[in-house]
Amino acid sequence: MIFADKCYTYNLTERKLARIRKRIRRHKPVRNLYVIVLPLLQDGLLEIYPYNQLLQKPYRKLDSRIRVVGFARGKEVAEQLVLQIIQDMYDETGEEWKVEDFFF
Repeated sequence: MIFADKCYTYNLTERKLARIRKRIRRHKPVRNLYVIVLPLLQDGLLEIYPYNQLLQKPYRKLDSRIRVVGFARGKEVAEQLVLQIIQDMYDETGEEWKVEDFFF
């Protein structure tokens, strides 16, 4: 997985975020963690996945293509982060469709 320089989080300290990233790099499960990623099939703006789903074999094959732009504890928080990301992109660039350029 590739992490964006500007990852969105909600209520996660730098220490907790560092621990989460370490577990992700080691492919260890993390309970109740949702990740916001750029679309895997180039269709859409952003996608939300339970992190533990990405540990399954089909996703492990796509590991180098998964680009994480946000972390959240809970699905509702992840949905709120997606709205925040889209709003910030629109405020900064005037276009909400160029997600990849906004993060990478």
